[in-house]
Amino acid sequence: AVVSTQSTGRPWIFGQFDDTVLLSALFLLDSGDWIADQYKGDIVEVSRAFTAMANSSDDDNGILCGNWSGDYSGGAAPTSWTGSVDVIEQYWKNRPRQVKFGQCWTELY
Repeated sequence: AVVSTQSTGRPWIFGQFDDTVLLSALFLLDSGDWIADQYKGDIVEVSRAFTAMANSSDDDNGILCGNWSGDYSGGAAPTSWTGSVDVIEQYWKNRPRQVKFGQCWTELY
């Protein structure tokens, strides 16, 4: 594995107990075809459903559209986000269109 010596961390505000995020998560869980009712008590299935919701495909109305091209016209650069609350609020403002753009970085140490 290649390990960057130039990387710097950024704090991320998850906001999981913020009213907007919690109510949005519960609403999304109950809407659409994300998860069948009989699996809503299974934390593994609920986690998978939330993962699917976060990642938007062309036809599923997920929350966040990934973009690794460097061209962020029509949206915000992924580095402009500092927390989940802002992303969720943007989603609700424009739904069912996904929020543009986001990325996930994972580093090995």
